[in-house]
Amino acid sequence: MGCCGIGCLILALLALLFAAFVGLGGYGIYAEFLGITSPTPLTVPSFDGGDDVYNQAVQKLNDFNQALRTHQAATLHLKADEINTLIARNPNFAQNNIHLFLALHDDQGDIQASLPASVLTRGYLFKDRYLNGNVSTALNFDSSNKSLNLDLRSLAVGPQNPAKADLPSYQAVINPYLNAFLQSNPQSKSLLQQTKSIVIKDGELIVEIE
Repeated sequence: MGCCGIGCLILALLALLFAAFVGLGGYGIYAEFLGITSPTPLTVPSFDGGDDVYNQAVQKLNDFNQALRTHQAATLHLKADEINTLIARNPNFAQNNIHLFLALHDDQGDIQASLPASVLTRGYLFKDRYLNGNVSTALNFDSSNKSLNLDLRSLAVGPQNPAKADLPSYQAVINPYLNAFLQSNPQSKSLLQQTKSIVIKDGELIVEIE
């Protein structure tokens, strides 16, 4: 959850969503992955709120991380403008032509993304193709087993847009892998163990630790 961690977490979520499309597809992995990529990137909006917004977001994250390290109760509130500014100033994203934009409203987040397919295949495949997608989801945190779960509202990757009735199938694939990913990283694992709630509420990402 460092100053670039939010963007990286979003990118990891998208990678899992794309993997779910492939895993639940009816074709071979190569053919299915090819089918959800495009020869051109999607035009994704970006937002940089300037130094004041950036410094405010970094200070919030620094204070929260300090509380996390010292096992103190704290609550992190991040607005979409702050998260998008952190993403816009992530040099790794710029260097790798990764574009992410997050909108927060009510209890859900809407993510627009476009990235070279080679980012997810470590450069081995699909060097001239792009993964483009739009995802809307709420967040549910299960405090009993310390797991973070997506509550998908809509999902479109490439030309595919599954029916609303199909979304639980994708959640059933994505959420276990999401939590395995979070548990494999020492920082995110420590965060989950101390977390009381993670939610999108009133247009903010709110993380409460105890």
